[in-house]
Amino acid sequence: MYEVDQYTVSLLHFDDGIKDETGRVWTAQNGAVISNIQTKFGDSSLYLNGTDQYLTTPNSADLDFGNGDFTIDWWEFRETDSLYNPVLIRTNSKIHSYQVGVCNESGIVVNISSNGIDWDIAKTIPMGKIILNAWTHYALVRQGNTFYTFQNGSLVSSWTSSLSIMKGADTTSLGHYSPYNYTYKGYIDEFRISNIARWTSDFDPNPKVGKALLIVTMSDEIQKEYELSTDEINSFITWYNNRSTGVGLPHYTFNKDFNLGPFQSRKDYLVFDKIQNFEVMEYTK
Repeated sequence: MYEVDQYTVSLLHFDDGIKDETGRVWTAQNGAVISNIQTKFGDSSLYLNGTDQYLTTPNSADLDFGNGDFTIDWWEFRETDSLYNPVLIRTNSKIHSYQVGVCNESGIVVNISSNGIDWDIAKTIPMGKIILNAWTHYALVRQGNTFYTFQNGSLVSSWTSSLSIMKGADTTSLGHYSPYNYTYKGYIDEFRISNIARWTSDFDPNPKVGKALLIVTMSDEIQKEYELSTDEINSFITWYNNRSTGVGLPHYTFNKDFNLGPFQSRKDYLVFDKIQNFEVMEYTK
């Protein structure tokens, strides 16, 4: 399973109820529940009945990406190919800001608007073919002015736009296309939104299992050690590579969950310009 890092905006494992690991609140509509009938990771996933069940989260500025980098990815076990059934909708008063994972005649597509009038950033851009009754991974990514879509880690589409995505003005829905009652039917697992471009070429969508030791040597020769999951190691390397080209935050944040004492949390910030080199040492199994 994925883990929260400094770029995670939303992460739903659906193993401990409808709980977002970032603290974001999602509300189940009309009895939407987790189920253990089909799971990709862990013991359960979200099930939506295709009639009236979905999740909503209140309007929030961190779901407005503007012209910044982002990634939306998830695993789905879709049970029907009914038209217009979506995975994620960022609502606005007229045309939505973005519609992701929408089923249409040609496959699974994405629509994105900058102006609320038309789909001037993306109009029915393919995310992949429709696959029913099998776990399938999808991802939508923006890095700079280039957008990418992936199915099961393979690049499906890429295009460019410098336009800024329109801000949302209402709730964001998982599995529901408002104001029309188009509702996703099937299971969803490991749903994640990030404010970084996690992939720009083919990749393995399965979260890596295991631990490794990251040793970072700073410019003053001080060494810092972090025992991390493989997924967190990859997140750090992605940040480092992006930052070396001038993209992303100037620092990386590690959450330290040990020796908290009287404190609610502890964080370690590594400044890119102070890093001399780093080494990754994977543990043997």
